[in-house]
Amino acid sequence: MSFTDKDSNTDLGDWQQLWKEFRFRSKKIPCSIPILVFALVAIIGAGGIGIWVELFESGLNQKKELLTLIYTYFAALTGTTACQIILRANSNKVCTSIGILTLGFAIGGVFLVLKYRSTNLNEMLCVAVVFAIISIIIWALANIDSIEFTSPPTKTDAPTGGDISQSTKGQLDGFKYD
Repeated sequence: MSFTDKDSNTDLGDWQQLWKEFRFRSKKIPCSIPILVFALVAIIGAGGIGIWVELFESGLNQKKELLTLIYTYFAALTGTTACQIILRANSNKVCTSIGILTLGFAIGGVFLVLKYRSTNLNEMLCVAVVFAIISIIIWALANIDSIEFTSPPTKTDAPTGGDISQSTKGQLDGFKYD
């Protein structure tokens, strides 16, 4: 699949296409109220309910349990986002590759935290929080153009005198055309 730059009409390579798409999606996230609200309420609020319950019940006293909750949260969110990217790729090899890379990030992050959690619990808790934030950003980047989070375009007036879906004014009875 070849993509061209609108301005120069030249073919974009895979890395250029990826970077252009990343910049485009990154700029849209702060402007998308549905994505921001859904991320706060559903992804962070409801999706992280186990983390919130543990924080409110024991604070930071049970760090090992909290760490387990956070790394399972980011692995689940990143893993499902990776599957979403792969399923939406529609034979676009770059998107499929990004989905596989994202899945690798989820699995690698879990193994990293698991390997070092017994020796550096506080540091791994910080790393897990960073991974969780990155997974939320990855989710937002993957879903910014999803139809569930975009409003249908507003009807614009036709340049010839108004909304084309409205009925015409006046009577057309007896009008004949050949």
